[in-house]
Amino acid sequence: MTTPTPPFLLFLQTHLPAFRSPPRLSSLYSSFTPLRTLNPDGYTANTTTWLSALTLLSRHNLLPSSPSGPSSLLLSSSPTLASALATPQYGQPLSLQAVIHDAVQKGELIPLEEWERRERSIYSPQGWGQVQVPSAMQVVRWGLRQLGIIGDGEGDALVAGEFVVRDTVERVGGEIEGVLQDLAKGGVTERVMPRREFEGRYKGVLKEKGMGAEMSGRDMAVLLKYLERDKGVLTFSEGCVKVNGSKGREEVTREDEGIANMKGLIEDLGKQVEDLTERVEKLNMEARAAVKEGQNIKAKRVLRGKKAAEGMLEERGRMLETLETTWRSIEVAGDNVAIVQAMKEGRDILRSLNDKVGGTEAVEDVMQGLREQMDVTEDVTSVINEGAASNIDEGEVDDELEALEREEREKNEAKERAQREVIEAERRAQTEAKDQAEQEALRKRLEGIDVPMSDPHGEKEDEEDHFEEANEMAQ
Repeated sequence: MTTPTPPFLLFLQTHLPAFRSPPRLSSLYSSFTPLRTLNPDGYTANTTTWLSALTLLSRHNLLPSSPSGPSSLLLSSSPTLASALATPQYGQPLSLQAVIHDAVQKGELIPLEEWERRERSIYSPQGWGQVQVPSAMQVVRWGLRQLGIIGDGEGDALVAGEFVVRDTVERVGGEIEGVLQDLAKGGVTERVMPRREFEGRYKGVLKEKGMGAEMSGRDMAVLLKYLERDKGVLTFSEGCVKVNGSKGREEVTREDEGIANMKGLIEDLGKQVEDLTERVEKLNMEARAAVKEGQNIKAKRVLRGKKAAEGMLEERGRMLETLETTWRSIEVAGDNVAIVQAMKEGRDILRSLNDKVGGTEAVEDVMQGLREQMDVTEDVTSVINEGAASNIDEGEVDDELEALEREEREKNEAKERAQREVIEAERRAQTEAKDQAEQEALRKRLEGIDVPMSDPHGEKEDEEDHFEEANEMAQ
């Protein structure tokens, strides 16, 4: 009887070719830590493959989660992790501790506590994976290794801990950063939002892009830290997120907190108004149905509930209208602040430029000097022109001018002659067309005359009369 393949392995085989090959699987599940010195390339290949697998599984919430709940940006390391990755054929992976140790050293997995405590960007010269001043705990661990109490990732038990998966955080951060750049162009009321609104907007980025599962609240805390500290696109507090504008980092102020709170309150009241409106409509339908069925007692009860809901709806509607009016005033005030600030900056720029100019007296001195130099230039030019003009034959100049005038005159006469010919041709064509039309009309009239049988003399007289009549009609 064939043992079924574990679901996690089927998932990995779909996304990572290394997990489709039995020889590679055997190597991945073996104790390959000695390869670090015997075969460094093989060791690196195995640790890289396992890190890709762990990243992919954690992103889709397919690994055991911590007691705090599932997470897409965090990898929970514990003895249960190896059990969760066991297969009937190969058993548990024997070198997970080496994989995690290696990833931490390279900065690909970052301990959650250090992530939250660290103030300097991970992209700074002393970010993870760079040379750092060792912490007290690192010094203790180094001493224990020297004494042989613990190893360097070789044979160590898989210790419990949570690690930020850097690759996933950077992917999600990149997706959100592009959206926030558009918000950065707006005013302060557009750039400030309640923290829960930010989380509601972006917690589904991984799922929407087909890269993983929906992110948790802990994931969003990790992501906000990354966007603030490492990317510098926003700042945040416990209840407010503020997208940085064109001037760079801006701290969250009390005004920002108030704006975020009002935004959240308007959103909450809007939802309440929608829910109450639906409830009133539903109760109205229930009351009508009860009356139709003759259940008057039920109808009265439903109508009482409807009246209560209508009262709440009216109250919430007034509150929402007041808040929206206040919000519009805040938006106008925010725009005014930006306008006045821009005017102040313009004033300062003009003042600085005018100081560099040196005032009106300095400008007058410059203009006087400019006029003097222009006069000198004109004098020099006149002298040069006089010297050049003495070598010119004025008679040749007059002859050339006369030839040019004659050529221009002939061109104009030829143009006028051609225009007259065109007009004359059009006039002749119109006259011919008119004559042809008159002849055609005369012919049709003559064809319509009915000549009776009579003597030749009478026919001749009648024909003459008809011709005269036709001529009169044509005239």
